[in-house]
Amino acid sequence: MKSSLAIRMLRYIPFFISLVLQVNSIGQNDSSVHYLELIGTSKTVEERLNADSAFYKLMLSEMQKPEAFDAPYEQLVNMGKLSSSDGKIRLMNWNVPLKKGKHLYHCIVLVKDKKGGHVVYELNMPSHPEKTINERKVLTADQWYGALYYEIIPVKKGAKTYYTLLGWSGKDRLSTRKMIDVLSISGKRIKLGAPIFQLDKPAQYRVVFEYSEEVRMGLGFEENEQRIVYDNLTPINQDLEGQFQFYGPDGSYDALLWEKGKWMLDADIQVKGESDGPYNAPKQPDMDKLKR
Repeated sequence: MKSSLAIRMLRYIPFFISLVLQVNSIGQNDSSVHYLELIGTSKTVEERLNADSAFYKLMLSEMQKPEAFDAPYEQLVNMGKLSSSDGKIRLMNWNVPLKKGKHLYHCIVLVKDKKGGHVVYELNMPSHPEKTINERKVLTADQWYGALYYEIIPVKKGAKTYYTLLGWSGKDRLSTRKMIDVLSISGKRIKLGAPIFQLDKPAQYRVVFEYSEEVRMGLGFEENEQRIVYDNLTPINQDLEGQFQFYGPDGSYDALLWEKGKWMLDADIQVKGESDGPYNAPKQPDMDKLKR
């Protein structure tokens, strides 16, 4: 009888283990959702940063799991989840609203390895980030300027793959920014920026657009045309040139085309929608959600 009972109990052990794992997983997911919501809804910066610290630890642990690269994480609605079309890169990306229109950004990068698993990297902002963004400099993962990415475009130059990133980066209460950056893998390190943007001479390592907080700027990738299209920005008055809080779209559009290993400028393009009517700017993030 004892032997028979023991056998029956052994049969149930895998079930109990599975149940415990499911409870732990559900509990962790609930915690992740809770902390992510607090990041956006807490009234004080201190509360938001405390929630962010807890959420960040959970995310780093979660991203180590084998299934993290393909898991939808649908419950995490207030963060970016981007995967490259070549299936090799995934970005998990979110922001923390601070004071005076400033933000803290986080980005965890998952990179497929040759064995079918993935390696986890972190993009980190310096404790004292630069006030201006250098458009002609390669950055390490710990020199990241910070952004919320909404488009990732793989392009190849020889055997090298560059992941072109379109993103939004709030600056302050007067002006905001969008940028085109590029991520590449060199050995076991991530690099940000590369001299592949030929808007002028010399080539830029990234492209930054700064404009009034009161307006919207279109910046997106047109898959059919295989080009990056964006609003041309000008000041409302020529006397205000260089004061970007007074810049906005002027009704004209420029594009970047991938040619001979570089994004080449195609200025003042003519664009039409499918109905041949007025042009609608390429897809861009919901700014209200991004700024929360």
